[in-house]
Amino acid sequence: MTTKTFKITTYCTATFEYYVKANTQEEAEEKFNQGSSKPSNGGMPIDVYDETIDKIENIDINHKQGENKCL
Repeated sequence: MTTKTFKITTYCTATFEYYVKANTQEEAEEKFNQGSSKPSNGGMPIDVYDETIDKIENIDINHKQGENKCL
């Protein structure tokens, strides 16, 4: 049997942290909303909750159209 390559797409709730330099919490929120923040953890989430598979696709070049399996 030939091994195939599949792409699995998931969705979840994720927690991110950002650093913002400001004098007050209000200013920090405003700067964050304007994009003036630096993500912690290299931009990756610090935690992921309830990850669920959305779909699984065969991505081999030779697979037939319509062969995708959605959950």
